[in-house]
Amino acid sequence: MDLRHLRYFVAVAGTGHMTRAAAQLGIQQPPLSQQIKALENELGMALFHRHPKGVSLTDGGHLFHAEAQRILADVEAMTQRMARVARGVQGVLAVGFTSSAAAHDFTPETLRECRHRFPEIELVLSENNAADITEAVAAKRRGAVAVEDLHDEPVVLVRRPGAPGLYANLLALCARRDVVPRVVAEVDRMMTNLNLVAAGVGLSVVPASMQGAHPHAIVYRPLARPARLDAPLTLAYRPLDGNGPAATFVALVRELATLRRRAP
Repeated sequence: MDLRHLRYFVAVAGTGHMTRAAAQLGIQQPPLSQQIKALENELGMALFHRHPKGVSLTDGGHLFHAEAQRILADVEAMTQRMARVARGVQGVLAVGFTSSAAAHDFTPETLRECRHRFPEIELVLSENNAADITEAVAAKRRGAVAVEDLHDEPVVLVRRPGAPGLYANLLALCARRDVVPRVVAEVDRMMTNLNLVAAGVGLSVVPASMQGAHPHAIVYRPLARPARLDAPLTLAYRPLDGNGPAATFVALVRELATLRRRAP
């Protein structure tokens, strides 16, 4: 099942007619009917009552219609948020200023105008001297991020509470260094995590292999040494699969993993 199936289903439910829905979607009626039938087969239930004048929703179809509309609305909202992030009108912006700049009437005027014009930009304000501000800007642009920098920062985690792995190790590392991040969201999937980061919800720690997602909305920085967090690749298999292709594949994975660990 994909979003296309949901859009097809909602169109048919809205028009009550396969042919009219096909015209609305810009496709032929037979393929649309086939897609709806395939969706029903996948769900294991009929979504529509077929009759000579069109179709009407079954009880299960009504329930599925509400869920489909919710999912499509969420996807549309996320798409719009990502577009706003890409245009630079949503997200988090850190602004540092000196004492003299804070005393100038131009500074509060600019901040007020920014909040007025771009209410979806969250301004994080701080005051410091010019040298420290300049160094901080340069460090955020080029440098690594220390674990201590995560203290009291909003952080998104990909994990289930209590589960082991990268994010449990991250929290343990923070605890050892008396660093207390603010966990603002815990999600099940890495791409959901990156979508939230791109939308300005918070920071996160991801494996190096994930760099590149939302390149215009996310800045990727390495963790400063000596901090190190491993993001292992995990192979799950049943111990009873001691023979056959599964056993062959497990042995191959172990062999290649051993060679990689020994490589310089």
